[in-house]
Amino acid sequence: VAQATRTREPVYVHSEAEHVTFPSVLALSRRHPSFAALPLLLDEHCLGALFVGMEKPWAFSDADQSALAAMAGVCAHRLEHLRPL
Repeated sequence: VAQATRTREPVYVHSEAEHVTFPSVLALSRRHPSFAALPLLLDEHCLGALFVGMEKPWAFSDADQSALAAMAGVCAHRLEHLRPL
């Protein structure tokens, strides 16, 4: 989540083997061997990130990635209404 927020790029981890890239989430590997973190972008602002954990190894297809990007976009626009002016 931190990397997705910092880089403003989605992060996809398809299997436990890839968790070594993210040592702070090794504890997640038992519950979520695969996960995605997508930045919640609103214009040039990043409001946070959407985290989706899978209970089994999952190769996020192009269709999966498109659907997650759409969900992240909707979440970001919904959060816009909660931000103070």
